[in-house]
Amino acid sequence: MRGMDTGPMLVAGGRRGAPRETARAFPLESRAGGDLHCWMRAVRGGGADPLPEAGDIMRWLYRFSESQGCTEGLVNGLLAAEKSALALAERQKAEASRRRSDVALLTREIRFVQGLLDRRDQQFAALQGELNAMQADALWRLVQRVRRARKRLLALFMRRASC
Repeated sequence: MRGMDTGPMLVAGGRRGAPRETARAFPLESRAGGDLHCWMRAVRGGGADPLPEAGDIMRWLYRFSESQGCTEGLVNGLLAAEKSALALAERQKAEASRRRSDVALLTREIRFVQGLLDRRDQQFAALQGELNAMQADALWRLVQRVRRARKRLLALFMRRASC
């Protein structure tokens, strides 16, 4: 690794190893993979396959960066990709939240309009009931017959007057 001291770090008090912090440290902003201690166990654990989670392209890229001595560049690129993925996830989360609030607003408007429609239907049913009651009344039917007869007589007199 170019330009980096790969030797063990000396921590205050002369101890060798990773610096200890009172709060938990997470190497990735997304906190994927756990805290620093989980990452250290994974790094020390190793195994037959050094990159069990990586695909063929990522293995090739890692071996290439290792052979060129620029593994830091690969790690920085992966961290930048993670940052952009987190930013995208945050934007999508904000968009989803905005859409949820829009849906809630539309739901309230739908309930309001449905209430108006229900009241209109009730008023219509009441008016229809009044009309049916009026039509059932004998006096109302007599008045309607007189009106129709008057219209017919007026129409008849108008035709004769125009001839």
